[in-house]
Amino acid sequence: MRYQGKGNDIDTLLEDIAYGYGLSIIKVAAKKDIKRVEIGSFTVEETRQGSEIEIPRWVAEVLDKQDLVTYPDDGMELEVFKAINREKIQGPIHLTSMRSDMYPKIRSLLKNDLRENRTPDELQEHQKLSMSTRNLVTIRIRKLLSLAALPSTPDEITKKITPEEELLFDHVRGVVDQWRTLVLGDDRA
Repeated sequence: MRYQGKGNDIDTLLEDIAYGYGLSIIKVAAKKDIKRVEIGSFTVEETRQGSEIEIPRWVAEVLDKQDLVTYPDDGMELEVFKAINREKIQGPIHLTSMRSDMYPKIRSLLKNDLRENRTPDELQEHQKLSMSTRNLVTIRIRKLLSLAALPSTPDEITKKITPEEELLFDHVRGVVDQWRTLVLGDDRA
């Protein structure tokens, strides 16, 4: 998808990404016996404590708020830490590949970690993840801005960035190209 600079295209794309992520299937474990329940248009069948079920992420979040299921540890904290280190090693204008659902996973994890009744250790882990995520985003933004300012776009960039980053890159690239044209007075960027 290419950013066309119309109104709320950024908001719309980010909402679409979040919506798609919420519809993705996740495996959760029942903390307690769950009776058959309808959540919106989705039905969760009767499930015994300790059993794993595959359900849409949005349903898992509803059940999690009711303290009925647990998410398996997907290692996002470690993945963020590794991503930061890879970015630092690559240098200022070289991006590493990042999974396409990295940002929705992080947003979901940070949101779920703010639930009530968290222990001080859990809150501290949440703060560490939040800070690490901000660090990763800042590093990636700097690199994207530098790459957007280059006279030509590196071929491999679309393979290494997330949909959210592609939107940012395309938008900034368009602004930089327009600025160059205005400043230089010609069409050569």
